[in-house]
Amino acid sequence: MDQKPHSFSAIVTIAILGVLTVVAWLYKIGKNQEAQTLKNEVTATVPIETGAPPTPRDRQFVPTVRQEVENPNYEVLLGCELVESRANDGSTFRIRHRDNEYVFRLYFVDAPETTNNDPDRIRSQTQYFNYITEEQLTQTGIEAREFALKILRARPFTVFTQWEKLLQSHRYHGMIQVTLNDSERRFLSELLANRGYAITETVGRKLPNGVDEKVYRKHLRDLELVARKASVGAWRDPRQ
Repeated sequence: MDQKPHSFSAIVTIAILGVLTVVAWLYKIGKNQEAQTLKNEVTATVPIETGAPPTPRDRQFVPTVRQEVENPNYEVLLGCELVESRANDGSTFRIRHRDNEYVFRLYFVDAPETTNNDPDRIRSQTQYFNYITEEQLTQTGIEAREFALKILRARPFTVFTQWEKLLQSHRYHGMIQVTLNDSERRFLSELLANRGYAITETVGRKLPNGVDEKVYRKHLRDLELVARKASVGAWRDPRQ
């Protein structure tokens, strides 16, 4: 008679352990699915190579027609070509338009440095990306440069500019619109942020189609958050 309570207690304990094991297993599956969903979202929002469908949330930021520019301060440079140059990095590009060449620096985003020539800038950027090492930062900067240049070499693109000079230099601020397919265009700043290749704390302006600067900056930071959660680009685990 005395063994029955102990037997019942043992059965309850085994049942509880079984339930906890199942819960832990389901939790692990859920976390794996969440991680995969984030990586899929990164791919889906940047259909450069995968041919994934566009995401509707991006379309409001890019003019539906190239000539549809509500902000009269912008000049639209159609049919631009990338010029191979040592000045090119992940957010600065030498561009040829007709018979002229210009160097444009993207509004809104700054790509990681590719060298350690500017210690203060390197320090600031490593802090932005949760204190990654200088080596990890510059390696990511090289990746960002190759990512951006690969797109501009292969895809038609348009430059929107107000001819606003960067610190009285020979460089101008601008936005680069990339044609991904016949019906979908994106700003290069979005593609960089979504891949973890952008710092979104630089100067911005109201978009060519009239979208407010703060609205677009929030959009970029949302894309940056996706990259951060998915651990891509400069947001990769430093131990990797």
